[in-house]
Amino acid sequence: MNLLLTSAGLSNKTLADIFIRLSPVAVDKAHVAFIDTASKVESDDWFVEKDINILKTIGIQNINRIDIAKPAKEWFSTLVDADICFIEGGNTFYLLHHFRQSGLIDEFTELMSGKLFVGVSAGSIIATPTIAIATVEPADPNDVHLTDLSALDMVDFEISPHTNDEVSLDSVKAYAKIASYPVYAIDDNSAVLVENGNVSVVGEGEWEVLGNGTV
Repeated sequence: MNLLLTSAGLSNKTLADIFIRLSPVAVDKAHVAFIDTASKVESDDWFVEKDINILKTIGIQNINRIDIAKPAKEWFSTLVDADICFIEGGNTFYLLHHFRQSGLIDEFTELMSGKLFVGVSAGSIIATPTIAIATVEPADPNDVHLTDLSALDMVDFEISPHTNDEVSLDSVKAYAKIASYPVYAIDDNSAVLVENGNVSVVGEGEWEVLGNGTV
């Protein structure tokens, strides 16, 4: 399993090219499970169609939208059969809540074996050990009243999307001082790539690794 953890999706050619290279099969044959659950509680979800259109532009022909808030019988087989799992952004707390409610949190990492995982914003944060970064202003509303913020724990770092685009670098630096893990602060043209276990920052934007977190 390789992971491409973005702030704003495939926002430039560099990220799109990496996506194409990492696809487990040719992109025109790839099946994408597009989890849009986090967007369901946003007042404006324009970014969903934007990301779907970008996928189509680079050659993806098979996109299946999944809402894990719905009964698993409606989407589980689609997720299992997918070559690529694309988790859209939105409300991070709502997304984690439904990973728990569906039971998916306990088996997701195993299900991703051999697949490409692509995250956007909340969809990237969910892959990390904790979604606590979503409490940094402008914080996501925690309308589902989560107190346990532990997430999928697929990587040994945290990620702050939209840094210097929507979230101030100073706020992320303050958070990183108390975080237990290193924090990758990326802007909307950057992403964290985990390829064969190796971590790097890719894209055409600006980024910093913050904190002295223990992992």
